[in-house]
Amino acid sequence: MNSDDIAGFVSECIHDATGVDASVQHPSEVATSARVLIDRAVEVRDSNGTFVESRCEIVLLISEAGAGKRGTIVDTGEANDRWELKAPLYNDGYASGWIATRAPDQ
Repeated sequence: MNSDDIAGFVSECIHDATGVDASVQHPSEVATSARVLIDRAVEVRDSNGTFVESRCEIVLLISEAGAGKRGTIVDTGEANDRWELKAPLYNDGYASGWIATRAPDQ
């Protein structure tokens, strides 16, 4: 097992342990079920440590949900917990992180 395999395994374990079940629907595609990580209150600070904003960040496990696209909808099925992916943060080949905003209810 190489270091990339280990990183992928660890990423999957984290998703299994701390993720939530959600419907993930990429634009123009059918929704799929996946476990996702949602941090609804990430505090962003500037280089001086001054608070800039609070935002939601979502992590998709690529093997379950794909890498994500702008406009992808992540819905946990809970009230007021429907999100739209807006800007990518990273993609390490195993997981992709996104800045998300609340999506309107259907």
